Amino acid sequence: MRRDVFTPYAVALDAVSKLPIERGSRILDLGCGEGVFLEAAAAVLETKGSASPAEIASSVTGIEQDPRRVAASKGRLALRFGGSPADWDVRCVDALSVSEAEPYDFIVGNPPWVRAHHLTAESRRDYRKRFDSATGNFDLSFLFVEKSLRMLKPEGRLAVIVSSGLGVQPAATQLRGLLTERGEWHLHSLPREGFKPLASIKPALLQCGPSRLLTAVEQDTAKLDPTPPAESLGEIATIRAGVATGADSVFLLTEANAKALEIEESRLRRVVRGRTLQGRTEDNVLVWPYEADGERWKLVDLSAFPATEAYLGQHRDRLANRPRLWDSIQKKPDTWYRFISLPRPATSQRFAIADVFRGPAWTVIDDPTTVVLNTAFEVTPHAGEEAAVEQALRSEGFWSTLTDKSRRLQGTYRRTSATELAALPL
Repeated sequence: MRRDVFTPYAVALDAVSKLPIERGSRILDLGCGEGVFLEAAAAVLETKGSASPAEIASSVTGIEQDPRRVAASKGRLALRFGGSPADWDVRCVDALSVSEAEPYDFIVGNPPWVRAHHLTAESRRDYRKRFDSATGNFDLSFLFVEKSLRMLKPEGRLAVIVSSGLGVQPAATQLRGLLTERGEWHLHSLPREGFKPLASIKPALLQCGPSRLLTAVEQDTAKLDPTPPAESLGEIATIRAGVATGADSVFLLTEANAKALEIEESRLRRVVRGRTLQGRTEDNVLVWPYEADGERWKLVDLSAFPATEAYLGQHRDRLANRPRLWDSIQKKPDTWYRFISLPRPATSQRFAIADVFRGPAWTVIDDPTTVVLNTAFEVTPHAGEEAAVEQALRSEGFWSTLTDKSRRLQGTYRRTSATELAALPL
């Protein structure tokens, strides 16, 4: 069901050249196709002093499900760098099911772009069980990116081609959270004309790593061709919908009720609700049955928190009357709270913008444990852009433009979206 759009070698080489690859680096391409990114990676290794075909072959690995393309990749590499096709490590397996025990320094490529509605119902169910990013009308490329993050070394870096919509699509909210957890990430727009056949969706190079992504190569390029200043909010911040609890009466309550029920303090988080951004009160809290476990979240052993366990447990049977939620409970009976969209830890100061507003309705979130609910949008500035984001939100022109572009509701109320916010001029 996918329409193949092939990456030219020049585009692949440019993407790979931006990575700080050294002799001996281990490089992986999940869904390598006919090996254009593997060829680019091998060419970069060759310039780093990797002289023999055997040494280069030991550094690059490709994963591809189509046996014809596996053969094409091996032949391509052997033809250019030497050795026999059998010397090159290109494996004919399902990329999304490959073992994650083998970590890599760099992962590159152009994973397949396939929207969820083009997949079989069985595939969708399977992916939703195995991948956090398989939410809503997800794209298959989201799963490849998530799989790549799992297979990178702690200091590893990612450089893959994705749809530019990944930065603003509601369905990519979870994936953006995973990327933010990993470290710093950026989307760099690419011209459609560079792909054959012509890409129907605007492509972008996604880079992700634990620290500043600018390498010496990029810095030299920047001196010759300085990057133009950002023109929209989406270029300097990540915008995502707030957390949907699925059943506010179960998880959301006032601080007074939390004290009356003697719910353990460590299981509560303060929340920001969009409807109360103007003159908002501070008495709303969320029952939080998770704790951070490295880069992921895990369910707390609630037996150590009897008041929290009792409060959540008494509502479980009520959810049986809500088919969608009950289906989630039955799939994961031991972690039935998983229908919460878990927010990720903030990497910088955050802001909340009301999804329904009449005038400027935003707030600064200083407490990293505060949760933004789905009546607001969470805006996380990119590193160093906190002041620019706050300046934009304080601008009358920003809100005037947002009013003009947003949807009119009853009276003078307006409803905005993540797409509209991302496109707003600074």
